[in-house]
Amino acid sequence: MRGLFLALATLLAFASASPAEETALGPPGPRGDVSVSTLRPTGAANAATLADAAVLNGINALFHVPVASVVAGLDVAAPMRQAVAAARAAGRPLIIPSVAGGACFRIGSSLDIARVEIVGAGGCVTTSAPTDLFVTTDTLAKVHDLTILHDGPAGRVFALNHDAHEIYRNRITARNGANPDPVIEFTASNVHIHDNSITNLRPGALTWRQIRNDPARISINNQVIRNSMGGTGSGGWIGDSGTAARPEGTLVAFNESVLTGGPFLTLSSVMSARVFGNMMDQNDARGALRFEPGGYGGYGIDGVLVSGNYISAVGGKAKAPAIQNQAGRNGAVAGGVRFIGNDIAFGTMGASLVPGITASFVGNYMHGHAAGHCVQFSDAALLGTVDLGPADQCPGKNHLLITGHPLAGATRSTRLGTYATATGGGYLSIAHGLAAIPTKFKLGASAYGAGAAAISGVSVFVVSVDPTNVVVAVTPTGIRSQGNIVVTLESEL
Repeated sequence: MRGLFLALATLLAFASASPAEETALGPPGPRGDVSVSTLRPTGAANAATLADAAVLNGINALFHVPVASVVAGLDVAAPMRQAVAAARAAGRPLIIPSVAGGACFRIGSSLDIARVEIVGAGGCVTTSAPTDLFVTTDTLAKVHDLTILHDGPAGRVFALNHDAHEIYRNRITARNGANPDPVIEFTASNVHIHDNSITNLRPGALTWRQIRNDPARISINNQVIRNSMGGTGSGGWIGDSGTAARPEGTLVAFNESVLTGGPFLTLSSVMSARVFGNMMDQNDARGALRFEPGGYGGYGIDGVLVSGNYISAVGGKAKAPAIQNQAGRNGAVAGGVRFIGNDIAFGTMGASLVPGITASFVGNYMHGHAAGHCVQFSDAALLGTVDLGPADQCPGKNHLLITGHPLAGATRSTRLGTYATATGGGYLSIAHGLAAIPTKFKLGASAYGAGAAAISGVSVFVVSVDPTNVVVAVTPTGIRSQGNIVVTLESEL
């Protein structure tokens, strides 16, 4: 219930976002300069932003874009391209101011913002056209402090090719439910997406996608950090187009997500990804964190560190395992995945895995699951590739269920059995409590406690094992008086 209230509150907060306070407009300064006389803030909230803009000596977009056209809601893509070109040529920021009445700059076709810094000074940009809004055909685009609305039936808000772009402190809303495209997409290196508020109301569509699609340009050292994301869309995706090798070195950290249309993050192909400190809430039946290996040349996923996250798959559509994978394509696998110190909560269970992943679990806390176990394997072969670690990561429940095995249980256990020398018949059956038939054993025996036998020695060894019990042969020697022998059995899958 807490998650549902959080989802609704976040969604309402995002969906009701409006452009910042209006700013009274004076005539543009020389060459479109932003100055205190050019932009007069009507509220204290804009004062710092506009003062910063004045210091930057940016170019006012309204020097090129008629304010009457903005107020009338006309397509101002052509004059905006002139403004962008002027800022690029001058090497100065382009300032998007607010307009009386809260009117937004309406853009009907793509703007190439390569090598330009765009600063929102209370202004907003919108499109209802089936187009990508901001695109890059070169490096070094920067957009910040801008309110952006994409209401078109197709197209991305940002389609970032080439290297070294920075998108931050923007309020972004994508709300056409028929639009299947990612809200933000980047393809190359050193792209930083941070500190944005993103409302994705495109059911199931990705909020962001890193996709390497050009063999001539690597995709490395990208960051998606400290963003707030909410809505009916899905989260992020990292992989390649099938025509270029996989991305490398992506950091996804400290994001807060209440997205109900899909996983917080899906990994397809990547070498070295770090997923730190995120809040992954709601999601859908596909879980919060998903591994779907299969990229160019059969490469999949290698070296993923997942640490310090809140990972939950509770959503309005279904309860599901929080962490899931699927069999790789073209022989690709997910390897070297480490889950360390995560809070994995609610949903059906913490993780449901199929062959094709190598992983380890250390220091996690799995709780609140609907099932009586925390992890499920579809095949016992996963015992050779996934180390679930200590059972105390799953307090109060069985650690593991393997499909086809009659009982859930642990991956290792220590059990005691009592053998009576007078009536034991030479054998003792001990329930091992494991999630499959154990293959490793360590035995010990001693005569102690009330009713202990008086013996000179004892021999114990395993003679048979089944899905629930281990049968141990017990042979005491030198019996001086009948009594009990305690057998210690350590079993491991």
